[in-house]
Amino acid sequence: MEVFRSNSTHPVQFIRFSGLVVTSLIGMTGDKLVIGYYLAAAAIVSCIPVALSPRTHTSSQQPAPVALTE
Repeated sequence: MEVFRSNSTHPVQFIRFSGLVVTSLIGMTGDKLVIGYYLAAAAIVSCIPVALSPRTHTSSQQPAPVALTE
């Protein structure tokens, strides 16, 4: 049983859901700047996994030498 499946419709579903969220937030607050707040929060949430991901390259690692042919 595969727990995580790759599906290309996930971003499309998120876009449809975000419109509903933003519309309801505008309705609740009456502030049209809530769209910017929503985008800023989404950007911060998106940066968290990047910041927590392990680094795969350190400064002590050197690239493999390239063989030159004449």
